[in-house]
Amino acid sequence: MRVLKVRRISRDTEDSSALARQSEELDAATEAGRYLVAGEVEDSTVSGAVNLDERPKLGRWMKDPLWYEWDALMVTSLDRITRDQHHWDRFAERCHKGGKEIVCLDDPALDIHTPRGRMIAYIKATQAQEYREAIVKKRRNQTQYYRDESLWGGGTWPFGYRPALGEHKGKQRYKLIIDPLTGPPLSLADKVRARIEMHGGRATSSQILPFVGATAAEVKALSGIAVTADRSGKTGRPATIFTLRSDTSRHPDRQPASADREENRNAFPHAEPQPATPERHGNRATVVRLDAYRPAAEQPTVPQPVKRSAASAPALNDNPFLALL
Repeated sequence: MRVLKVRRISRDTEDSSALARQSEELDAATEAGRYLVAGEVEDSTVSGAVNLDERPKLGRWMKDPLWYEWDALMVTSLDRITRDQHHWDRFAERCHKGGKEIVCLDDPALDIHTPRGRMIAYIKATQAQEYREAIVKKRRNQTQYYRDESLWGGGTWPFGYRPALGEHKGKQRYKLIIDPLTGPPLSLADKVRARIEMHGGRATSSQILPFVGATAAEVKALSGIAVTADRSGKTGRPATIFTLRSDTSRHPDRQPASADREENRNAFPHAEPQPATPERHGNRATVVRLDAYRPAAEQPTVPQPVKRSAASAPALNDNPFLALL
C-alpha cells in the first residue's frame, strides 16, 4: 500500500517540537507496517480551518495527477487532517468513493468505509472543530481586552505606537503608547505623558525636555504631571523627576521641587515674624563701623606754577648772536 505521510501544525516556533514528534511516529508506523511511502507532506503554520485543496503542500496531492499516486493518507491524529467538520465530510466522502484509506495512529480502528466508522470519524471531527472555535474565541477576547487596556500582546506593534514597560493593575506589563517620532501630532501634555510611559513611568529632565520642545517651567505647569526632586545621585545636585500625577505615591521619599514646595508653603504657612522684646534690644550687640578707627586719607597736593620776576628774564641786548645779524 502506498502511503502519503502528512504533518501539520498551526503555529511553528523554535520551542515547538510537534512536527518532529509527528515525523518520528509516522516513520515508526511505516516501518512497522512495511508500507511503501509515496510521499511526505509538511504544512507548517497552516490552520486546521484551511481547506485541504488550498494548502501549500497537501493541496497538490489532492489534485490530478498526484491524487492517484497514493492509496492511504497517514496522520498521527484526525485533527492533523482538518479541524473543520464540513471539510472533513467532503474529504472522507471523496476518499470513500475513490477507494482510499485514512490511517490515524491514535485511532487504528478508524474506518471510513462503514457507517459506524464514518459516524465515529464525524464525531471526532466535530470535537476538533469545537476545540478550534474555542481557541479562536479565547484569542479574540484576549485581543479585545488588550485593545481596551492599551496592552501589547507581542508581535509587531502598529505604526505610530511602541511598547513600553509600565505598571498595570499591580503588575509590570507592556503597554502600547504613541510614538513621539512616528505618531500623530500631539499636544505638549500628550508628548510628556508618552515620554514618561516610555521610561517606565519615571523620567528625568534630560529624557523629556529635548524631545518635547518645551522648557522645564512649561512642563511643570501641566496639570497631570508631578514634579519631584531625587537627591540620591552622586553629583550633589538633585535631579528633577517627572511622573504622572497618579504615580506620585510610589516615590514618597523624594523632596518636592520648586513647584510643589510653593504649594506646601501655601498649605502650611509659617508664623509671621514678631517684633523683638525690650530685653532683646538691651542684649543686642553694638555694631561699630570700622571707618571710625581708620585715619583720614590725605588730600593730594596740586602743583602750583612758578612765578618769575621781570628782572630774572634775559635781556635781548645781552644776546651775543645779535651781532652776527
